[in-house]
Amino acid sequence: MNKETRAELAKYLKPWLIDGDPTQIKTQKIIHMAKKKLSIPLGVSVVIEKYRGETLYNTLKKLPVGTSILYLTGKITQEELKEFILSKPKDSKFPQKERYLGDEEWATDLVSVLDELTEYLKSDKWDSVFEWDTTPEETEEVQPEVKEGVSKEQHEAALSAIEELKKNVEEGEKLQKEQEESFKKKLKKLSKKTLEERVKEVHVPPYEGTPEGTVSLKKAKDVFPNIKGTYDVPVWSWVDPEGNPVKHSYVPEVDPNYIFREEELSRVLYALQTSQRMYLHGHTGSGKTTLIEQVAAHLNWPFLPINLDSEITRMDLIGRDTLDADEHGSTVSTFVDGVLPMAMQGPFIACFDELDFVRPDVAYVMQRVFEGNGLRITEDGGREVVPHEMFRMFATGNTVGQGDEHGMYQGARPQSLALLDRFTVWLKVDYLEEDKREKLISDTCLSLKPELVQQINNYVSEHLEAFTSNKVLQPITPRGMLSVAKAMEYLSMVNSKSDKENLKEALSMSVLDRATEQDHAVLKGLVDRVFK
Repeated sequence: MNKETRAELAKYLKPWLIDGDPTQIKTQKIIHMAKKKLSIPLGVSVVIEKYRGETLYNTLKKLPVGTSILYLTGKITQEELKEFILSKPKDSKFPQKERYLGDEEWATDLVSVLDELTEYLKSDKWDSVFEWDTTPEETEEVQPEVKEGVSKEQHEAALSAIEELKKNVEEGEKLQKEQEESFKKKLKKLSKKTLEERVKEVHVPPYEGTPEGTVSLKKAKDVFPNIKGTYDVPVWSWVDPEGNPVKHSYVPEVDPNYIFREEELSRVLYALQTSQRMYLHGHTGSGKTTLIEQVAAHLNWPFLPINLDSEITRMDLIGRDTLDADEHGSTVSTFVDGVLPMAMQGPFIACFDELDFVRPDVAYVMQRVFEGNGLRITEDGGREVVPHEMFRMFATGNTVGQGDEHGMYQGARPQSLALLDRFTVWLKVDYLEEDKREKLISDTCLSLKPELVQQINNYVSEHLEAFTSNKVLQPITPRGMLSVAKAMEYLSMVNSKSDKENLKEALSMSVLDRATEQDHAVLKGLVDRVFK
């Protein structure tokens, strides 16, 4: 590096070299130095394609300062710096202790730069940057004059600090490689071996009339239609006392026309396989509960929906004492479990529907359960309910649990952030895309003409746009869409009216006649525009 660059770097590294405090380095100065030396047309506000909308200054701020030092001292070229910038994600962040290191591949070069700086400090040229403090030692009674400069002890401390940084660079590079290898091994074990070991141990003996169950692994693409995933998913099988395959009464029916969206499915499966709590939110009728239900149906996993509302109480969830007569005719008190301990003791997927409508004080009853722990029932002598190893919890809501932000869901309550923090996986469920809606209508109503399917789909698109933009308060759900399609299919068979007349009648009987006067006027205009 040339003398000017060496001296300028030493100036800005002074707080760290002298005081040993790297947080005091004026990193912005170093960034400005690097920017000044860049002659390629990145400019003050020039945009690199991967950093669209950001200045070069803000881009450089996201990189370790060591990288700028390497560029300033000529250890890396301008093209290498540009390539390094473009290779980093927009939101890249570096731990405080690593912010002065260059890229891992450049660690050796950074050490050599520090060596060169060390030699510079030992030479007489250092005097041209800082003046040595040669003031004679004063007595305690006289306050010494404060001067800019450094003592010999501070100079030695700076050399020691540089040696320590060199050591940290080398050790950090080694530790980073070890951590990467360790993480890869853990990830591989989590994705396959741990799951295999876990399901081999799962065996559910029959209880209260339910069949005996075991779990095996199958490929996702063999379980879920139109999914290409080759990862393993746990699938249940159930047998009666004679060993004959049977259906568990709590396993829902498979809807052959249900359309899975891979991103949604992968999050649900992640929550299931790692035993995490998941919260699904979205507009009414977007299919939040149905998604969980159909995942359970395809995995043959018992599903228990728990419908919550503002009137549900602690006793409904936990249980209550009941008075019964024993065999001698005496009245005895018996505690009957509520829906929560009942679900916890079996291999259920429990879905807490409309969690955002429950009273917050009642929701606190479930807080310990949502942590993944057991439930202590004080009403039953402090009995501890330990959750079954295959018990899973999901919750749904029209809001994210912070009240009605859309103005459409009166009664939605803000829930405690402590409760919401127990959910570690979140998903916003949107309405079906246009192509998926078309496929659903075609698969459900096989006799409908393609042009009629398209017209119904066009109307649904217009209706959804009006609903999500608050022009109407009445939504149209996949259920409502299929009602229109089925009505159209029936009317086409029983009368001789034109397709246009039948479509308007189908919409009237399924959608328009349930709308408020204001919504009816808007929706009638959509019908006239789509079916003109």
